[in-house]
Amino acid sequence: MDFCFGQTDTLTGESQDVVVTATRTERKLSNVAVPAFIISQKELQSTQLRRLNEILQEQTGIFVTSGSGSGGFGGGIFGNGAQLQGMSPEYTLILVNGEPIIGRQGGVVNLSRLSLTGIRKIEVIKGPASSLYGSEAMGGVINIITELPHSSQTNINLKAGGYGLLDAGVNSTLAGAKTRATASYNFYKQDGIDFNKDQFGNQQDPYKNHTGQLNISHQFSPRTRLLVYGRYFSETSDNAYEIADSSMQLQQVGGNTRIWDANVNTSLQHNFSNKVSTTFRVYGTAYQSHQQLDNLK
Repeated sequence: MDFCFGQTDTLTGESQDVVVTATRTERKLSNVAVPAFIISQKELQSTQLRRLNEILQEQTGIFVTSGSGSGGFGGGIFGNGAQLQGMSPEYTLILVNGEPIIGRQGGVVNLSRLSLTGIRKIEVIKGPASSLYGSEAMGGVINIITELPHSSQTNINLKAGGYGLLDAGVNSTLAGAKTRATASYNFYKQDGIDFNKDQFGNQQDPYKNHTGQLNISHQFSPRTRLLVYGRYFSETSDNAYEIADSSMQLQQVGGNTRIWDANVNTSLQHNFSNKVSTTFRVYGTAYQSHQQLDNLK
C-alpha cells in the first residue's frame, strides 16, 4: 500500500527504505530494477522548502520547467513542470498516495499547486512506467506520500521574502489508540515580478493560493483499517500582458485567472491472514480553471 513505513532488516537491524511506486507493491529500494530514489522526510524538513517544485529543483536528474509566457499559476501560464529522462513534463505523472493529480495546463501539472505540509516522503521513478500507470508516465512518476502522525501536536510556520512573498501554514496532528489524523492549511502569495519596465505586463503576475489537507486513519480491528485523504486547492492571479491579434498587432489585455481542484481518496484494508489481504478503494477528483481577459485599450 501507499501508506507504508520503512521496514527493518532482520539480519542487520538497520532501517531499509521501502518504495511502492515502481511495482505497486512494497519493495526495498535496493531491490527495485528501475531507476528510483526517495526524498525522505528528514530532507524535506531540513530544506525548509514549501512547494513541490522547490524541492524537485534541488534533485539531480530532474529539470523543473518555468512555464511559458507571462501569467499566474506560480510561474507562467502553464506553471512549473518536471522533466524526467529528458522527456516533456507532459509525460511525468504526478501522484498523491498513488492517485493521479488532474488539471493540466498545456499538458503540464503545475507543481507549485502542491504543498509539502504533512508529507512523509516523495518517491521518484525515472523512465517509462506506462505499463503500470498509462501513457502519461512515459518519462517517469513522482508519488507524494502523506504522513500519519505518531504524536499529537500543532505546528505553525511563517515565511516572508522579496516581491511580497508570504507563506503561512498550520499543521495539527492527533494520535489516538485507534485513530490518527493530520489536518493542515497553507496560504501562499506573491506580488508581481517585472524586470522589464519597457514591456507591458509582468514576467510573473501576482497570485495567491490556499491549500487544505486532511489525512485520517482508523483501526477498526488488528486486521481492518480505514484510510481517508482529502485535499482542496484554490488559486487566483491577476493577469496583464500583450497578445498579437489576427493582423499581428499587439493588444494589451488584462483580467484574472481562477483555478481550484479537490480530491478524496478512501480505502478500506482487511488482512485475512499474513499472506492474503484485500483493499477496496474509492477515489474522486475535480478540477476547474477559468480565465477572464479584456482589452485594456
